[in-house]
This record gives sequence, structure tokens and C-alpha cells, in this order.
Amino acid sequence: MNIRSVKTDVVPQPPVAITPKPAQPASTQNAAEAEDSFSPAQNATLVNMLQQQPEVRPEALQRAQALVADPNYPSTDIVAGLAKLFISDAQEQ
Repeated sequence: MNIRSVKTDVVPQPPVAITPKPAQPASTQNAAEAEDSFSPAQNATLVNMLQQQPEVRPEALQRAQALVADPNYPSTDIVAGLAKLFISDAQEQ
């Protein structure tokens, strides 16, 4: 289909009135600014916390090893459910 060949009439839209936002109290305004502001010290704290986390979580590794050893994982129900999701997603595209 050639989109350029389709002609449409421009429908005028009514003007939109722009109303100013009501002024916020100073305490609310400061709280909103604090949420949206960037602080290098805050960033450094978050980076340090992230670096202190272990790269490998032993409990997650143990669970993965148990699932790999289980011959019934994933179950037939899980595989069937995934197949349905893949098929429905493919049909939508």
C-alpha cells in the first residue's frame, strides 16, 4: 500500500486553553525538586552499595543447579504455556 496516495482532509481542531499550574507550597516544591535532582554524593553511595554486592548469589546458584538436575524441569505445562505465548505473539505480528 502506498501511503502517499491516500489523501485526507484536515479537520480543524478547537483551540486548547492553556491554564497555568497552581503554585505549589514551598515545602511540596522542595520535595519535588529533591526527587528530580542529581547529587554526585548520592550516586557514589549507590555505586558503592552495588559494588559491595556479591557477583554470584549462592542461593540462586543452588536453585539453578537443582533445576538443571531435575529431569522434569521445565514441566510439560510450562512448555505448553510458553508455546501458546510464542504462537499468539507470532500471529499478532
